[in-house]
This record gives sequence, structure tokens and C-alpha cells, in this order.
Amino acid sequence: MEKIVSAKNERVKKWSKLKNKKGRLNSNQYILESWHLVSEAINANQKVEVVLTTNKQYELHQNEIDAFDGEVIEITDDVSKALGSTSTPQGIFGIVELPKEDHFDSLDMNGSWLLLDQIQDPGNIGTMVRT
Repeated sequence: MEKIVSAKNERVKKWSKLKNKKGRLNSNQYILESWHLVSEAINANQKVEVVLTTNKQYELHQNEIDAFDGEVIEITDDVSKALGSTSTPQGIFGIVELPKEDHFDSLDMNGSWLLLDQIQDPGNIGTMVRT
């Protein structure tokens, strides 16, 4: 497994640009942060190109990561902080290819929908769903 130890690494700089819309559109990729999101993308057959993980996260999810068919790179906590969008990142990321087009099957469009944008307090989501 390859290891990246510097936040000044060219690949890390490229991945850091995925935090904004322009960077995502230019590279046709996006970055996921947290094991939950990475594993959901893998299970949904998204094109996860690279999994970036600290040693601690690798030890926690070793069986699942070893079963992953793509590239896995170990990163340091400093690299994790450079890539993360939170003040204390979890230490595991996925680099995923953007889908070619949005396609929604009309059969899946039944029922109620709630669209959320820029929710400040995650606790408010439960209130909105119950309402």
C-alpha cells in the first residue's frame, strides 16, 4: 500500500481542489469524507477510484478496505486535515468519479419528498421530516 506523508504532495493538492465546485467539475471527481459515505458509495457501485485512510481508520475497517477492488493509499493525520472539510476529520476519504448524467427512474419518484439545502443544525432535519 502506498503511503503519502506530506500535505504538499501533488496528488493531495489535486484532491484538495475537490472541496469546491470548480475543482470537482474540472477533474470530474468528488471527495467523500467518512467511512459511512465511502462504504455506501462502494456498495452502490459508484466508481470509487481511490480510498485514502489513516492507519487508525485502516485498522478499524481493514476487512472492508482489503475487499475494495481499487487503489488504497495510507495517509497521515496532517494529510487528513488538509483534505478534510471538518475541524477534526475522521481520517478516511474516497475519491469518486462524477456520474455522467443525472438519471431518475420515474418509478422511484413516488411518495413524499423533502429537499434540503445548507442546513445549519442537523437536529433540524428530524423536525422537518416529522413535520
